[in-house]
Amino acid sequence: MFATATKPGLPQSGKLTVVARGPHIEVRWNDVTALKADDSTFASGFIGVRVCGDPGMPSDGTFAKLTFY
Repeated sequence: MFATATKPGLPQSGKLTVVARGPHIEVRWNDVTALKADDSTFASGFIGVRVCGDPGMPSDGTFAKLTFY
């Protein structure tokens, strides 16, 4: 999965890449590995994206060029 995330007020966007092959999961932000994990809990499932905020700083998500393989 590839996605672009932007934060209002900042003149930049970020590239989120998630690679899941079997139990191996890697998350990259702007091509820098942010997380690596092995999780064999589920053999199949669904892809979801969640944007979180709080009452003081609500958040929105906008995605462009979103691709799933």
